[in-house]
Formats: sequence, structure tokens, C-alpha cells
Amino acid sequence: MKKFYGLLCLLLGFHFSTLAQTSNLHSEFGLTELRCQQFSVYLYFTHGEMQFEAFKTNDPVRYYTELWVISESFYVRKDEFATGVELDETIIDIRRFEQYRLADTEAIVPLEGFKDALILKPLSTVNQAKQQIHHYFN
Repeated sequence: MKKFYGLLCLLLGFHFSTLAQTSNLHSEFGLTELRCQQFSVYLYFTHGEMQFEAFKTNDPVRYYTELWVISESFYVRKDEFATGVELDETIIDIRRFEQYRLADTEAIVPLEGFKDALILKPLSTVNQAKQQIHHYFN
């Protein structure tokens, strides 16, 4: 019975250690846990069910870079326009709007039918985040 409790404590310690490492990585790159949960679905469907976990594990630079771009490289400015419906940011696949991103200033992308505006962070900010992620792992 002591072996069982010892193994259980060891497994729980490993689990919490892994959670802490993931949390540290998220905060290191400016990722929020909620947005990661909301947007990792896009990566899941991009890479497929079988390959997603391998992608996360085997290529962390690319995983965290893509996760940052799809979840943190934009935000929604509420009530930017007089009419329209509220924009749920979780429906946005930001990769569709990359052509509007500007070098050093935020880009406002009005979306027809929505009262909220999509704001793209500058390309310089995106590149800085990509470099930070790359340096963290290399």
C-alpha cells in the first residue's frame, strides 16, 4: 500500500510540475491560458488528430509560435462602429487576415456586419514574439 501511495505522490508531483512548466511557458510568451484553450482548436484541426500531440511535443518552437500568432497577435476593439453585432473573437482564424497586417502600427480591420473591429498587432510585434519563442528553445 505504501508503494501505491508513493507512486501516486510521484505521479501527482510530475503532473503539477508539467502544469507549472506549461504555465511558465505561457506567461514567458505572453500567452494566456484561456486564449490558448480557445485557439488551440485551430492548430488541432490544421495538424490533424493523430499528429497534433506529436507536433506539440516534437516541434515546440513552431507550436508555440503558431499558437501565439493565432491567439495573441490580434484583439477585438468593442463598439468601434455604431451598428452590427458583437464579434466573438474565438471565431476568428487570424491567418485569413495576415495581408492587412502593417509593419509598425496596428491595423484596424472592419468586418462587415459587426460593431466590433478586429485589430492586428504590428508585424514588428509579431516578429519580436517569434524571436522570443525561438530564443527560449534554442
